[in-house]
Amino acid sequence: MPVTSDSYESKVSAAAVALIAGSATFQAITAAANATAAKAFIVEDWSGVDDARPNAQPKASDGTTLVITNGWAVVRLESSATEHRAFNTYGRSGTIDCGIMIPTTAADNPAERFRRARNAQGLIRAEMQAQLGATDTFASADIRTEPVVLMDETGALRDHFLCPIIIDWRDLP
Repeated sequence: MPVTSDSYESKVSAAAVALIAGSATFQAITAAANATAAKAFIVEDWSGVDDARPNAQPKASDGTTLVITNGWAVVRLESSATEHRAFNTYGRSGTIDCGIMIPTTAADNPAERFRRARNAQGLIRAEMQAQLGATDTFASADIRTEPVVLMDETGALRDHFLCPIIIDWRDLP
């Protein structure tokens, strides 16, 4: 049975998923037809990753095995929502780590693979930023990138770059 996002903390995670899924670049990388279809390629809080079998393919939140020849993403709340009260104002904020897995292109040399991953990371970040304030996202946020990393040379994640995107968010609309 599907579980809905009822608590503020759960809605924060759902908002991050909506931002990633709404990115046209992420949709293209995952070969998803739209944002709804792209959500099948997003794992919340490593819930689909089996730590006991690190080379196992991850599972989406609906339990299906992700096709990791495509891209996929992990959304993890780095810190819980913090409440702020001062001078008759009220707000909440926090940080979310998003790990976007970008597949490499076999024909590319190492420098081209890095640039392709960095380009995709930058486009996804910009598209996420453009969605702020829309329904089911954040009222405002600073969205930044961190250096990309080639995940694994031999296991199931070989030929994928981890492209971190960090969301420092403030309030849901």
